[in-house]
Amino acid sequence: MKAKMDVPASTVFGGRKASREAVQISVNVPKAVQQGMRIDMTTRGYGLKEKSRWMENTFRAFTDPEYWHNVGGEAGWRRVVVDSECIRVIEPVKEWFKLEPIVIEDALACAIECAYYGLKQEPRLVLDLSASSVLRTAILWRIGQIGPGKTAR
Repeated sequence: MKAKMDVPASTVFGGRKASREAVQISVNVPKAVQQGMRIDMTTRGYGLKEKSRWMENTFRAFTDPEYWHNVGGEAGWRRVVVDSECIRVIEPVKEWFKLEPIVIEDALACAIECAYYGLKQEPRLVLDLSASSVLRTAILWRIGQIGPGKTAR
């Protein structure tokens, strides 16, 4: 008989290792934003088949603490996500991205930070944030729809 320490974790937890392959995620964006996305992608040198790489780079730039230290203060991108979540997406369309699991995990961690930030506001903002919420806000920020000194349209 084997001791518990000799049993692989995959046997105990369902026999399947966590996948590290890219995962598809959908993000609801306003219909009017789709064209702005395409324009931004091409002006930055991304092809239409590089939409997922553009999304990852957009997310990383959006959550870059150095940028927000200079323009957004302590709350930074958290405030922008909370503000944009309070506005209803008009005529939503789904954009699909195939992202590495670490990007989705980081976006989910950002969503948790933003939800906590909303709870600390007066009055309290109880928001149902997700990785998609953060990614949508990053898209809007990248194409210049929202951010420091701007309001969501």
